Amino acid sequence: MLLPIKWMKDYLPIDESAQRIAHRLSQTGSHVEEIIDWSESLDHIVSAKVLKIEKHPEADRLYLVTIDFGQEPITIVTGADNMKEGDMVCYAKTGAIMPSGLEIKPVKLKGIPSEGMLCSYEELGYAEHLVPKGSQKGIIILSPEVEVGQDIREVLQNEDEILDIEITPNRPDCLSILGMSRETAAAFDQKIQWPSTKVDKEIDEISAYFEGIQLKTKDCSRYVARVCTDIQVKESPQWLQNYLMQAGMRPVNNIVDITNFVMLETGQPIHAFDIQQLPERKIVVRNGKNGEKMETLDGKVRELSKEDTIISDGEKAIAIAGIMGGKNSEVEESTQTILIESAHFNSSAVRKTSKKLNLRTEASQRFEKGANVHLAKFAADRVCYLIHALGAGKVVRGEYDEFPEIRSKAQITVNPEIFTNILGTEIKKDEAIHYLELLEFEVDDQGENIRVTVPHHRDDVRISEDLVEEVGRLYGFYRIEPKALVGSIHRGIKSPRRRTVDQAKALLYGLKFTEIMTYSFLSKKSYDLLNMEIPEDIITIENPLGEDFSVMRTDLLSNLLSIMDRNASNHIDHVSFYEIGNTFHNENGEYVEKLKLALGNYGEDFYGLKARIETFFKEMGLKNISYEKEENHPSFHPGRCATIYLDQEEIGVMGEISYDIQDKFHFSKRVYMAQLDMEKIIDHAQFDREYEKIIRYPEIRRDIALMVPKDYPSSKIEEVIYKQSPWIRDVQLFDIYEGKHVDENHRSMAYNIIYQDENRTLKDDEVSAVQEKLISALDEIGVKLRQ
Repeated sequence: MLLPIKWMKDYLPIDESAQRIAHRLSQTGSHVEEIIDWSESLDHIVSAKVLKIEKHPEADRLYLVTIDFGQEPITIVTGADNMKEGDMVCYAKTGAIMPSGLEIKPVKLKGIPSEGMLCSYEELGYAEHLVPKGSQKGIIILSPEVEVGQDIREVLQNEDEILDIEITPNRPDCLSILGMSRETAAAFDQKIQWPSTKVDKEIDEISAYFEGIQLKTKDCSRYVARVCTDIQVKESPQWLQNYLMQAGMRPVNNIVDITNFVMLETGQPIHAFDIQQLPERKIVVRNGKNGEKMETLDGKVRELSKEDTIISDGEKAIAIAGIMGGKNSEVEESTQTILIESAHFNSSAVRKTSKKLNLRTEASQRFEKGANVHLAKFAADRVCYLIHALGAGKVVRGEYDEFPEIRSKAQITVNPEIFTNILGTEIKKDEAIHYLELLEFEVDDQGENIRVTVPHHRDDVRISEDLVEEVGRLYGFYRIEPKALVGSIHRGIKSPRRRTVDQAKALLYGLKFTEIMTYSFLSKKSYDLLNMEIPEDIITIENPLGEDFSVMRTDLLSNLLSIMDRNASNHIDHVSFYEIGNTFHNENGEYVEKLKLALGNYGEDFYGLKARIETFFKEMGLKNISYEKEENHPSFHPGRCATIYLDQEEIGVMGEISYDIQDKFHFSKRVYMAQLDMEKIIDHAQFDREYEKIIRYPEIRRDIALMVPKDYPSSKIEEVIYKQSPWIRDVQLFDIYEGKHVDENHRSMAYNIIYQDENRTLKDDEVSAVQEKLISALDEIGVKLRQ
């Protein structure tokens, strides 16, 4: 932000150098990036009055201009054609050295001597985008009130420097001349003088010109409207043009310049409508309509939507709220009566519309960062005051002020000792109160504590530590003596949850799985690839990088399958991958993250993956694991899929990817995958191990082959076997056969059973008796001994 020191002195009578001001502001938290001096190389340049203009007798594009610059009139040869007799111009005398380094010397142009030069703003070092319209294609045309022969520094009021200040995002109150004047005043132990808004004479009543305001959107929290009539649209006085150019804005005309001046002065954006262009004589603030169009002041037609906030006259859109007005209500030279808008719009809504339309303005920048809603009435009154003071019109009595929710000031109660304790240097209570009052905080000394009322313009101050920062920066952080850090050192350790995840990763690495990491967002098309419906709890990203990253993942399988497919397409014979990552779910409006584990491989069979998963469960200390055949999962082969349970609670699924899904990829081998609920695994993981003594007595092994119905699960058979005797230590399925000599509705399943007693050696006839018993028990459930 540009802060002209000349302008600031209107509210703060300060007699300090620019360097001193910049240094002190930087000490108190406002970073000054540059000190700009527009007064350099302007010696021997003065104001002059055009007395006579004649055509050059030898050149069609040159003119002989006679000027009065306070001495004997002289004639200058120039090519500029934007002046007329009686205009005030800028004259560089012979011997002047321009900011560009050009030295002005007497010359002859087509045989006629010319002593000096009529100057343009660019030749004085002004940027092209700041030049007023009347001076854009030629020399400077000064305001008529300028006196002849004045030093150009006095005319353009650039004797004082301009500070270029970086405004941090948390300090929108500093995006104004008054805001930075307030900061400067506090830094030098002073208070600013607020400008006047009092109009001595007002006419009529506003109701005679304007019916009122309707707020039909939550994105407008306040709307103030005032009316001025008998408007005379003309060039602004020189001082107003000077202030605007020094603050980085181009002068346009007196009405537009006044609204821009007040915006720069207060930080409150202002807009003026030609009230004759509002046939309904009212303002309706509403959301736009999809496909609605309007032409903005820059001459471009903008297409609006229901997400945009617009100002309408009850029918058509006349402005995009907080960004730019419309051509259909623009103030022109013929305008007689204007409606002055001083409103407050939602910062997020303005930011979204500004970004969508690619339209950034001084107004939108201030609303995006957060304007002060309580300044709206003051700013509107200030515009009326300036219109009256500059003779640009008459002020109509009264105003409309729609302010549905008046916000109270925040209050913070603190013990004054907090300033000393946090800053590390002694700050007395009276000193802290003084600093806060300099910054316009209201302080109530309650004895042991102080109650601080935060001004409306300081939305960034919410907690006691914020007050400590305010006191610290005015006291001067540079004054605080550095001290060595003091504190106890604690050994950092990982949380139990993190240690469990690390243990799981180590186990999976030992089981020859390779870890992968994938994006947390994916495309809705990923669910089609897995034959799955889009989940109801899916979270859609509002502003995605693209369609491929438009939703948050609800499972890990699609990303895992894509990684395996990439390896298969590169002729990798076999892979085993795993990922432990969060999935994201919308549960009744609340966003929830769940940790899951996905496993996948190709190049081995179903039982190879199952064996590794069982080893993983065992090493994680999980007990009571069971499997149940799953035939309805859309992504897996109906005959080669199982749901996994832990203590009768579902924790995942595993199986072979269905053929039609495999055909969508590059796999030449069967693909097996599993997805497990890592949250439940963490909750039940048990890594404490109890010592079991080694049994001295020998074990006896018996194999048994059974004819089992195809749909009957192995886990049920193992459960029956274990129940037959406490001597049975382990049961392992080691072979499954279907084919010749086996009924097509059955399959042969062979188990190895280990018998062992910890107190004695078992006899063969004892084991044989148990074998007979379990064969009978199996027979009762339809499982026969294979003959």
